[in-house]
Amino acid sequence: MGRVRLPLRRATVAAVVLLAACAAAPLLLETLPAAFTTGAVELYGPGELTVEGGEIISFNLVRPAEIALVAVVPDGSVSVLYPYAPGESSRFAAGPHALVVPVSLEWAPDPSARAPSVAAAAVAANDAYRSCVASNRSRSAGAAASRGDTASQRRADQRAPELADAQCRPPAPASASAAAGQPGTWRPRNDVVVLIVSDTPLTDEALRQRVRGLEVRSEAALRELPARILGETSSPWAGYYSVRLPPPRQQETPR
Repeated sequence: MGRVRLPLRRATVAAVVLLAACAAAPLLLETLPAAFTTGAVELYGPGELTVEGGEIISFNLVRPAEIALVAVVPDGSVSVLYPYAPGESSRFAAGPHALVVPVSLEWAPDPSARAPSVAAAAVAANDAYRSCVASNRSRSAGAAASRGDTASQRRADQRAPELADAQCRPPAPASASAAAGQPGTWRPRNDVVVLIVSDTPLTDEALRQRVRGLEVRSEAALRELPARILGETSSPWAGYYSVRLPPPRQQETPR
């Protein structure tokens, strides 16, 4: 019996290791189309989701609908972009819309040690600042949408720097950070922006609950993400995707 159990045990361990390795594989943004859609796009709008300058997220609805905006980073985690704060409505009227969601920064280690060092607290402070700015600007965009402002008016409102300065504390410069961290430099953190359009309203808290624990590590999983977030529903939905900072070689052709 021992001779039988040993190879089975080895096979089981090998399978577990293989599954763990697959689970840890990152989402390769460079292999994705720069923009693509899925679901009932003919019902909500056949246009693409576009990201200007990495921060201005634009879309066009052919009918009133509920929206949810999330981001997926290469490690597979999903974060909430809109609705982000209490009171923000997921209901948007037909027509063009634009939301401003600032690019998050990440600290890229430099093994050569020629760049300044940064403490983990500085990274956390930067993330908190970017979240605060995103919340303020998204709130302004939602208010503009409810007033029926034009897209150009909303863009002007969203670009106003006082939206970021009113309540948000900018992080200290990296050079002023504690030297306990690893040398490196700040760089934009890329992600995939996902717009989910449906007839299902979502509050900020409900959206956070639905993305908690989700992992997305492939294009197939990206395409399934709207259904996973909305849950079991007979109502139609559409998903619109854009890599926030696509490499220059990628073409803006939906697939």
